[in-house]
Amino acid sequence: MDIEDKIVPDQMIAVIKHKGPLSDIGVLTARLLGWVETEEIETAGDVFAIYYNNIKRFKDADDVVYDLGIPIADGQEIDETPLLTVEKLIEHRVLSAVHNGPLDNIRAIYEEIAEFADENHYDIIGSPQENYIKSIYDVENPEDMVTEIQLPVIKMDKFSFLFFQRSCLKWQKKRKQRKRKNLQTLMKRNLMKKSIKYSRRILKITNLRKILIHSLRKLSTKKLKNTIKN
Repeated sequence: MDIEDKIVPDQMIAVIKHKGPLSDIGVLTARLLGWVETEEIETAGDVFAIYYNNIKRFKDADDVVYDLGIPIADGQEIDETPLLTVEKLIEHRVLSAVHNGPLDNIRAIYEEIAEFADENHYDIIGSPQENYIKSIYDVENPEDMVTEIQLPVIKMDKFSFLFFQRSCLKWQKKRKQRKRKNLQTLMKRNLMKKSIKYSRRILKITNLRKILIHSLRKLSTKKLKNTIKN
């Protein structure tokens, strides 16, 4: 698989912002392309999606946050709708790879790009974008699908990259220490709560014993008085 470092120029995009299951993409794509056809919009690229969730959760999640959009040509007077907005996507650098076939195993492409970025001193700085060059709606056989994956990045020199890695490791170490400290604090609190609860129980039992002893003494005294009277 070839991974390309390229610059994506400024472009205007028509976007539908959505939160829901991935299965909604079909309906959203139909609405987007229907709007393009009805309004006679001149497009400048393929339908794409930008994902803001962890891709590992995509398959079963029903709360995926993503934008579905399409690049459009400049200089058009476009009326936005409650569903659809027009925005400018500024120039940015990406690592790009093309996936051929169905999207079931696309996660492997993401992992390869991430590994490439790590080995070649790139820092991934944004959400992934999938450009559907040939989507399931364009082909009869899923094996003919073509999808481009883009990950926004910055290129760092070796010194900066090592410094960044070291900073990340320090941050991760501090985070682990903070978690451990929070866990210890929580354990201490729970222990204190249990100790207080146990102490209260002991105190309650002690008070009950005192009451019982006092009652027995009163009863014994009363019996003794009755014996003396008789």
